[in-house]
Amino acid sequence: MKKRLLYAIWAVMYILCAGLGHITNPSDLQSIALTLLSLVFFTPGVAILVDALRFKETPELKRLIWICCISLGLTMALLVANVFSVFGSALLGDVLFEFLILFSVPMLCSQHWVLSIFLWACLLFAALAGKKKVNR
Repeated sequence: MKKRLLYAIWAVMYILCAGLGHITNPSDLQSIALTLLSLVFFTPGVAILVDALRFKETPELKRLIWICCISLGLTMALLVANVFSVFGSALLGDVLFEFLILFSVPMLCSQHWVLSIFLWACLLFAALAGKKKVNR
């Protein structure tokens, strides 16, 4: 598959998961669907990783590493900021939570925060290992 198409699919999945991250009390069936959607979210990233490894494309691996690092870094920073927003106003907490929904996709969509962080980390470490292997 062409990389542009994979990135476009990933962007659509991002928008979908960011929008659905606003669902506060999903039913059991909705929760299962949201979790499955958040797992499918990583499929284009994995396909990009596999293509980059197959064709030994270091720039593509670097791009994936940056995407993963930015997502994980912003997620951690926003989680800490959200915890400390207890000392601020309710508006500050709401704004920080909206940022968390936006920059931590698909964490809030899945309702299982650790799963999303784990999958971002897996994608990051696979890209790092692949970059090391390609550069040998």
